[in-house]
Amino acid sequence: YRELFENMKIGILIDETYDSGKTFIIKDINRGAENIEKIARDTLIGKNVELALPEIKNSGLIDVLKRVYKTANPEYYHIGFYKDDNLTGWRDYYVYKLSTEEIVTVYTDETERKQIEEKLLKSEERYRNIFESIIEGIFQTTPKGRFILVNPALAHMYGYDTPEEMINTVEDIQRLYVNPEDRVRFKRLIETYGFVKGFESSQYHKNGSQIWISINAHAVKDKEGNIVCYEGTAENITLRKKAEKELLEQQEELRSLSKRLVDIEEAERKRFSQELHDTVGQNLTAISINLNIINAKIHDMVSDDIKTRLKDSLVLLEQTAEKIRNIMSDLRPSVLDDYGLLAALKWYGRIFTSRT
Repeated sequence: YRELFENMKIGILIDETYDSGKTFIIKDINRGAENIEKIARDTLIGKNVELALPEIKNSGLIDVLKRVYKTANPEYYHIGFYKDDNLTGWRDYYVYKLSTEEIVTVYTDETERKQIEEKLLKSEERYRNIFESIIEGIFQTTPKGRFILVNPALAHMYGYDTPEEMINTVEDIQRLYVNPEDRVRFKRLIETYGFVKGFESSQYHKNGSQIWISINAHAVKDKEGNIVCYEGTAENITLRKKAEKELLEQQEELRSLSKRLVDIEEAERKRFSQELHDTVGQNLTAISINLNIINAKIHDMVSDDIKTRLKDSLVLLEQTAEKIRNIMSDLRPSVLDDYGLLAALKWYGRIFTSRT
């Protein structure tokens, strides 16, 4: 029993009293109590427990010792120790009375465990605050299609007042999908690759309207590799999808307007080219004919100066007619209407080569 007493990690303190339970004198302590108190047993044995361990004086433990001595009923007592109004540690005490009138206190230092518990609680509280307040939907579902976990953002996204309402109401997630094949495709992707990213689908709101959801999720597996659940996040992209649709419609309308504008421009070019050919071109041809006739008839009747000016006029007239023909070709080459695009391209290539 001495070996057991000495090598237990828990603290054991044996007190005796000579005045019927008014004061308690430390009779023996084990190595576990030494480690907890960080005091050698030789400095404690034989001393009044209140004087030897002053930190327990205001903890209420002395009252427990007196009560147990008087009633002989064991008591459990959990206390926190304070220093300068700051909580510094916790201990669990179990106090009972021996038939020899000695009081045994068995206790453990719970400070580290309590600190870990507090950190865990704070961590859980932070996680819960994030989980509750984040604007992105968070979920866990079974592979068969039941919600396990839903945060408020996801519930509100689908029109439910609380996560509990959504979990209890939606018995089969596939019914949320406007196209049930999207759910089949989602499961196939996540079971094949272990995750999905940016998975978009149209789904039903609680009120029957349709919303667009983008999902990022992964499969959670057990040690044997079996899928336990799916978990991930969801984002309502209805406004984005609506904007994309409106943008596509505007782009299509713009393409239609652009095509109409090109058609109008081409028709105008063709009309203007035709007017140049039918009016200006014919008039220039008529003037050229008239000037050539005049030149032939008065060739021997006028001076050389007039002959020179008449010749220059014919040259200028020919250059002007050539310029008009080039303008008509640039506006709408007749070869395009007569022989098609390929012939027009070949013709334009030859003209471009000759000019450059």
